[in-house]
Formats: sequence, C-alpha cells, structure tokens
Amino acid sequence: MVKFSPYLLPFLSVLTGALADYPVPGDGCPAPHKETPKAVYFTSNNKRNSVVALKVNEDGTLSEGSVALTEGHGGQAINANGEPNGPDALTSQHALAVSEDILVSVNAGSSTLSLFKINKENPTELTLIGTPVHTLGDFPNTVAVSAKLSLACVANTGARAGIACFKITKKGLHSVDNHLRPFELEQSTPPSTTKRSYSDIIFSEDQSALLAFVKGDMATNRTALLAVYPIGSGHVSKHGIMTDLENVSNVFGVVQIPGTHNILATDPSRGAALIKVGKDGKGETLKSIDIEGQMATCWAAYSPASNTVFVTDGAVNRLVDIDADGNIITKTPLENGNGAMFDMVAAGDFVYALSPGNRTAMAVVHVGGGEVRQVQNFLPQGVIDNPLTPQGVAFY
Repeated sequence: MVKFSPYLLPFLSVLTGALADYPVPGDGCPAPHKETPKAVYFTSNNKRNSVVALKVNEDGTLSEGSVALTEGHGGQAINANGEPNGPDALTSQHALAVSEDILVSVNAGSSTLSLFKINKENPTELTLIGTPVHTLGDFPNTVAVSAKLSLACVANTGARAGIACFKITKKGLHSVDNHLRPFELEQSTPPSTTKRSYSDIIFSEDQSALLAFVKGDMATNRTALLAVYPIGSGHVSKHGIMTDLENVSNVFGVVQIPGTHNILATDPSRGAALIKVGKDGKGETLKSIDIEGQMATCWAAYSPASNTVFVTDGAVNRLVDIDADGNIITKTPLENGNGAMFDMVAAGDFVYALSPGNRTAMAVVHVGGGEVRQVQNFLPQGVIDNPLTPQGVAFY
C-alpha cells in the first residue's frame, strides 16, 4: 500500500483530484549537524549585497574568510517613523539558507534571489551560479532551500507579497511555474514594521511541505498565521492550508524539532510558542512560553549538542535555552559589548549568533556538555558598509 506524508493526506484529492498523481515523499532531511561546521555565512545586506563567509577553525572559533557579491541589492524595512529599520533590517529569519553545497541569498532591495555553489574543499569559497532571478514579488526577506528537491522558495513581503519557488540547476535558478502564491499583507515596498509581514519560511523535516509564517497585528487583534504548502512530485502546491495561530501574537523565527511535527516559534510579544502541525496541515498551539525579562525574542536554532532550542532577543544580549516540551532550561547573558544577538545557527557544540547594531560581531557560544559559555566574539574586518544592515546566518 502506498503511504503519504501526514502533511499531504487530506489535501491531495482536493488539490489534484487524484492521489495517484503524487509519489511517496523522500526519506527526509539530513540529521542535525553534530560536527563542528567548516564555515559560517551571513549577508551584508547593504546596497551592494554580499555573502560574508567566515572560516570555522577546528576548535569552533572563527577567522576571516571571504566575501562574495550577490549582484543584487540589500534592503531595509521602514519603521513607525518612516525611517530605515535597523538593526533588524529585514524583520525575518533565514535571509540566506544552505542545503548540502548550495547557498541561496535574498536581495531585498532588488527583489532578487542569488544562487551560490560552495566549494566542499574550501567552504569559504563561493561561486555565483548564473545571475540573480526576480522573485515575482517585492522585497524578499526569507528563503528556504532543499538540495534534495532542487528547490528554493522565497517569501516576498512588500507590496506584491507571496511565495515563489525556483528550480536549482547547474546554470542558475529558474522559476518552477512562474507563479506567485499571493498573500494579502496590505504592505508597501519597502515594507512597514507596523504592518503584517512574512517572518520565516522552511521546508518540513521530511520535505513533504513548505511552511511559511506571517506575523500578527496586535493593533487589529489579528494573530500570527501559518501557511502549509504540500509538496508532491517535486512541486510545491499553489494553494496553502492557512491557520490563524491561537495565542501567538507575532511569530518570528521558527525551527522544527527533529523527529516530531512540532515547531518552536519565537513570539516577540511574550517569548515563544510550541506549535504542532497536524495531519490535516493545520497548526495547533500546544504551549505559550513566557520568557521573563524578554523584550523582542525573535530568532531560534535547534542544537544537536543539547537537544534543545536556543532563542535570541533583539533587545537583550542573552541566550535562552528551551527544551522540546517548551520548558526554559537556562538564560545566559553575554557580556561582550554587543547590543544583542539576532539570527543564529547551532552546529556541533556551538551556537553562532550574529550581532549587528553598534558594530558587526558574531558571538561563538559553546553549548555542549551541559554548559553555555562564550568562547569568542568575532569582529569581521572591512566587509560591512553599515553595521545596521547585516542579516541571516547559515553554515556548512
């Protein structure tokens, strides 16, 4: 008997008219990265956008690497005063993403997406493949990539808002269906931080669905939203299953807890939430997580070393450790002179957290063996025009 992913079962007949049109999904994403990575990446997100590649040493610390131009432009959202927003310039997680030896980066200012090949022998060496492709909308701010599916999907959060997906080829990115999966945000370009916007987009662990998250709007009493797009035959559905997430005001960064259908999502209004994505593709809030003293908890990363999720706060310079059941384990302040920590990744025994603002820094925090301690606060030299703009973190 043919079996289908639980994300797809209730919707295949509705979306296609025939279950037989869809093959069995693949066997899932690679296991969480348990070894020390070889490189960490972020985007400068300035006018001439670039990907900054930092070398990871054997002891997990960072050293200088390289800079690769995306041939696109970075961008900044607009705050309540009509000024460029910073240091949370894109109001999102995953401004760039890595899968195997593929890296994809958004160029919010030019509404394009850039594809890079990572040199496996020297992962700080990036080669731009083809030319940046237009994202079919305005102001892309978050991207998901799957080497297994040869797909990259991006969320546009400007005036023309929605999801677009592209095939990864040896010559570059090509639109799968030339179709924007629209979502009415009532936004401008660049987008306003006072209105709803996309915050994160990821492939499910088994790669049978694409999950997109939209912030809520407390002024109009609208909660955050989850959109699930089933994937079959390597194609992302043009129609999403939408859920208004109960008791989640403002979802931001998300991470799927490996081996489960649960998502740990940050909520800047209170801390975080544990969300289950059911067999029907609907989201259910399992638990609201109040983090005492938090001001803007926005980014999340699962650590294989601790089997927990770490979250960061854009206004408080500390790491908060949360277990798979949504219980807070530790709160660890970092006294390194950085304003706060923003987007981050966890790999091996370490968390690598980007800190834009008064300067651009990357905090390296050891989280293995039951301890949380900073081992380095790395300051990249000569690569950033504006310390308010850097965004996104990924690793190889």
